[in-house]
Formats: sequence, structure tokens, C-alpha cells
Amino acid sequence: MSGAGFDPLLVSEFTRDPIAERDSVCQRTSCQASVRKGQPYIYIGTKGGKPGRYVCAPCYRRYQVQPDTVTISRDAHAGGPDMNAIQRSISAAHSRSISCSPSCMVPANNHFTESINPPAVVPVNQGLANASRGMPPPPPLQRRPEVRVPSAAWESPDGQPVALWNSRAEGSQNALGYNPNHKAYAAEHNYWANRAYGCLPVETITLSITALHETGKRGRQRGTPFGNICEGVKDVDARLTAPKLRVLALSTLVPCVQAFCPQFPWRTDEFIVRDEAWVDLAKYSDLHRPYFYDGCFPPNNRKGTKGASFKTKICGLNIIVPQAQWLEYEAFKEELESNGACKPATLHTRSPSPGPSNRRRSLSPRCASFRTSSPPPRPSNHLRRSVAQVSQGSSELSLGLSLLPASRTVSSVVTKSPPVKPPAPPLNIPSPNQKDIKEALKSGGAASLNVEQILKQTTQLVDFHPIPTLPFTQILKPEHRSFNVNMSDLSPGQIRVDQTPRSLIGVGGFKTAQAAQLILSYPLNFGLGSRSGQSVVAKRPYIRQENLEGKPPFPRYVISDELDKLFREANVLYWAKALLSMTYTFVDCALAASDRPPIFDIPRLRFVEAGLALGYANTSGGGGPRSVSCKAGSVSTAYLVEELIPDAELFVKFIHNGSCLPLIEPGEPEYNVAEFLAFTQHVQYVKTGGLAYISDYQGSTSLLTDPQILTHPSVGEGSNIFSEGNLEKGVEEFENEHICNKYCKWPGFSLATFQSGVKRNPS
Repeated sequence: MSGAGFDPLLVSEFTRDPIAERDSVCQRTSCQASVRKGQPYIYIGTKGGKPGRYVCAPCYRRYQVQPDTVTISRDAHAGGPDMNAIQRSISAAHSRSISCSPSCMVPANNHFTESINPPAVVPVNQGLANASRGMPPPPPLQRRPEVRVPSAAWESPDGQPVALWNSRAEGSQNALGYNPNHKAYAAEHNYWANRAYGCLPVETITLSITALHETGKRGRQRGTPFGNICEGVKDVDARLTAPKLRVLALSTLVPCVQAFCPQFPWRTDEFIVRDEAWVDLAKYSDLHRPYFYDGCFPPNNRKGTKGASFKTKICGLNIIVPQAQWLEYEAFKEELESNGACKPATLHTRSPSPGPSNRRRSLSPRCASFRTSSPPPRPSNHLRRSVAQVSQGSSELSLGLSLLPASRTVSSVVTKSPPVKPPAPPLNIPSPNQKDIKEALKSGGAASLNVEQILKQTTQLVDFHPIPTLPFTQILKPEHRSFNVNMSDLSPGQIRVDQTPRSLIGVGGFKTAQAAQLILSYPLNFGLGSRSGQSVVAKRPYIRQENLEGKPPFPRYVISDELDKLFREANVLYWAKALLSMTYTFVDCALAASDRPPIFDIPRLRFVEAGLALGYANTSGGGGPRSVSCKAGSVSTAYLVEELIPDAELFVKFIHNGSCLPLIEPGEPEYNVAEFLAFTQHVQYVKTGGLAYISDYQGSTSLLTDPQILTHPSVGEGSNIFSEGNLEKGVEEFENEHICNKYCKWPGFSLATFQSGVKRNPS
């Protein structure tokens, strides 16, 4: 039984009073206080599959008051006066009373207008601001010829790596810590940075690679397949050039050709790679142009559609064995079969006679005959004919041809009786375990189709509008200040949503998340929707009720309210992407301008790719008691479609929207990421002039989702902007609550630190 005064929702997995049976230590990382025998010692369960911990009474009370995502209370002023109406009436009266005062005249576009509101805070050039105050402009930044990074290296003209900075030469013995292994840091940093933001090639083709040999005959058949050697390669980048395609084809099929006859010494450097039009890729003139890419855009003759789009196709390549080498192989094969041997015969030549024919001592290994017993018989007619045909097209075998008529200089092959096939060894196949067979029969025989999963899948026609990522400077322009469905090209397609309880990924305070598949008619070039049947997360708002247990079915809004809420969520994600992009631009510029890198690593995160999907009704009618009747072909459902965070990555809430302090305890694996996200709020607060920053950070250590944009009360002026999670008081009290960490205090960022608990007047 739990002790008095303890919340039973936080105490779990116990069978006795939560008191210490012996002297113990609090297991909270930042506390570790001593707990005497008989004092409260409570077990706290955790989320995400992590083990729980035993904590002392003060730590238990801290967990009780630790908040989650909170929203604006809509009933805070129920039954009281309308504060917004009072504010508007006071503002109007004040405006009338000072309408004749010169102090309220604000210049705008060379005209004077009456206003009681201060002008909007905009970024001002520091040099112009100092000039207006009579102060000298700041000194320009000194540009140095190179960034002195201990781990970076460059290549000199002779190809040798040269270090950019020798820390030992400057005498900084206390800050060394570098060894020769750090020279590869720059290359590794660039590789992983490009890989984190790079997309996989979505424009791919399939290669069909076949092995042929030249026939030497004129006509339509230029090559003959042999050995049924043909390999297919899927998901090949369509932008590969001819040299790269040639390397890919040879590396794929040469092992198969060598396995076709391991005894024959194949000369793979003579193989030729040709396409279906018999063009030699090695002689293709344009080495930097994608070889098959232009052929993947078929002409589009449909009316009302845009230009041609990329269509994947199957492209053929042929590995050609030259005719001379193939004739050598046939002669080798015939002699090998006549000997009945399973391995190639050894080479043997007789000493040439003295005289002018001494030049014949350099007998080519390709034309040398096989070791035989005396007396040597005459060479076979087929071997003579094969080598004679080869000599017409190859100068390398002319010497061997001149040696063939002199039968004394070359020994032939002695015919032997075929060897007797050895008896096959007795088969000793072990029998499977009878217990495993029984379990497999029992499980396999009882298998049945999951009818509920099949019937609960719904497919709907949608128009997909992706949410773009724009620079923060561009988002300030009037045409880009909010997300608009007309900002990007419309992508029609389908969405398949699994309605079973097993597919429910999560239920938040506002939305549900279901597993789904996005199938676009014309896949996009990159990002969400670039692959057909891509697994995504479909989010929809639901009506919160007290008796709702977090299980389907969930009550939904009418389509007009649902569209309004999802558009607000999409607009918040649109602004969050721009603010985070501005933060990383600030960080990268500071790192490039600094002489020495920081002692910590910069986490690289981004928000998930997402878009708004508008679903259309297939038939006329309503969808529920709260839905309105909709006609066939009209918008009936809306989804916020997001990129799926892999299951292998743990989902963590780093910072909630009710406070700017990290939720992760020091010492936890994710604490470094939480500290960096708190630093991003500091940067955004400073760069926006104390007007806005991102909050409610949550997701994995690489992908973030479901953010909130917090704004200063002077921005909204009492109106509801962005979403219900916009707690304006957080921005107003940011300088009092924010605690600067190692990222904020690094001199390279040049950020003014805030002292927690000390109110500072904005400059």
C-alpha cells in the first residue's frame, strides 16, 4: 500500500509502504541525497522503456509539479469582464485625448500619422545605428588568409597533406589534446554534415547487364549471349555518367564471367561495355553528362498538364568479349575436353633450332601448346583454324601463326581415354529437430488472415501541399509571411490510413497520429512524397473530452474547424523551420569566423518534412453526428502528413512551452541536445529583438516535430496568433528564466548572457 500524501499515478510497481528499509541514496542524478532507514523512498516509473528509479521525498514532490505541454485556458475569464474590450476602449479614449499632441506623430513614408503603438522592431545595421547616435562605426572584421583549425588539413600542389595550424608552434600546451588522428576531422565533418542534410537519389533506373561475345558476322545480331549470364541492378542513380556506368557494369558481371570458366585466363581489361544501340561507353565524348537521364523524360501529350516528368525505365548494357579472345577460349575449351582434365594444362615448348629463327623463342603464352608425351603428333585442325582466324585481327598472335606450320617446334595433345567418374559419397543430411517441426506445424497451420486490419484500411483521394523551408530573411517578405497552399505545386495522389488500434502511434493533447502511406501520382523530386507508398504519419485534431481514455474512436471536428486547426499547425511548423534555419546560419558563420573551434560538438537537428493533405469525398453524405453533409468531390477530410521518425530513435520531450528550462536531467544521454535547444531559444530571442522563439521542442536527437511559436504580448496585441500553445508570458519572462549554458557562454558566439532572476530592460 502506498503511503499517505503520495500520488498513486507516480508510484508504481510496489507491494509495501514507500519507505527505505535500510540506508540508501537518492537515484536522481542531480540529487543523490542520503536517505535514512524509515524515511520516504519512493519508486518513480519512467516512459520510453527506461528503468525506474527510487528518489527521496523532495525529488518526488518535484516530479509531481513538473509540467507537460500546457495550453491557454479559454475559461480563465468566464463570467468576468472582457479584458480585450476594456483594452480597446482605453486605447481609443487615449488616442482621442492626444490626437493634437506632437509627440504622438510618427513619420511613415515622409508623412505624419497618428499612432499610440511603437513601430515594429526591425533589424538595423550597427554602423548606421552608431552613425545616427554620433558614434564612430565599429571596426571592420579582419579577414585572415585561412581558418586555423587544429584538425583541418589541405593538400599542397604536390598532393601531400599540410596542416593549417601547428598548435605546438604557438606554445598552447594547455589546450593541445590533438594527435595525428584529428587530421581527418574536417573530412569527416563535411561527410556527415552532407549526409545529414542530403537526400537519397530519388530519380533511379534499373540496369539489365548481359554478357555477349562478338560473332564477327554482319547483320542485326552483333553479339551472342553465352552462359546465360545476365544480372539486374535496381535503384541506380539516373545521373550516372558513362565512365561510372562502365565501372558499375564491369564490377557486376566480371565475377560471373570468370566463374563461367575459372580455368581460362580471361583478359578483363579487353572487355567492352556497350549499350543497346551498340555505343562503346569508353569512347563516349561527353564524360560529365548523365548517360541515361535524358531518355527518362517521355513526351507528355496530355492537355492541361505541365512539362514532362521523370519516369523510371529499364536500361540495357552489354559486356562484350572480343572475338579474338572468344576464339582462344573455344580452342582452350576443346583441348581441355579432349584431355578430359578438370584443370588447365601446363605450358611447354621445345627449344628452337639455331639460326635466323631465334626470334621464335619469345613464344606468346596464348599460342603455346600443352605438355604432352613424345612423339608429338600434328596439331588438331580446329586449333590451326582458330588461331589462323585470330591472327587476321590481332597482331599479337602473328608470331604464333608463323610457328604452326613447323610441326617440330610445337608439340600437340595426346588423346586420352576419359576418366572414370568417382562414386558419389553417401548422403548424410541431418534431420531437423522434431520439436521445432512440431511448433512450426502448430503455428503455421493455425495462421489466418487479419481481416480487421484489411477492413480497417481506408484509401482516399487527396491533394498534397508540401510545407517548404525558406530562409528567415525571405519569410519576412509580405508574400511569404504565412504558409499558403499555393506556395508549391499541387501533387494529387492517395493516402491509405490504417484505422486499427495497433496503428495508433500516439495521442497528444490536441491531435492523434496514425500510421499511413502516401502515394502520389507524380512523385516529387525530393523530400516527403518522393517515393511511392512512403510510410508517413497522418495527424488529425480531435475533440478533448473528460471521459476519453485515449482509445478510438475519437470525436472529430467539422471540416471547417478541422481545416482551421490543421492550417495553424502547418503554419507553426513553417515558421519553426525558418527560425531554426536562421539559428544554424548564425552558428555556422560564427564557427567560420572564429580562430579556434569550440571544445564541444554542435548537434545537427531539423524539423520533419511535412505537408497538408486535403481529402475528397467519394460519395455524398455526412461522416458523423457533428459532420455536415458534403458532396462527392468536395473536401471532407484533412490530414497533417509528416515524415515518420524511425522506431529505433527514442522520442523525447526536451523543452515544454511552459518554461524555457530543459526537461532532461544532467547526466542523461539526451541532456546535451536539450542544452543546445535552450541555446537556440537564446539566439532566436536576440535575433528577433525579443519578439519570438521556438518552444515545446520534442522528437528524437535528429528529427523534431510538433513545435510551438511563442511571441511577445506586443506582437499579438490580445489576439490569438499561431496556435493555442502560444504562451506569451514565456517570452516576456525569458530573460528572468533562461539559464545560459556552455553554448551561450562560448566567446565565438558573442551572445550577451542573462542572469536568471534579474529583470533586464530591453535596449
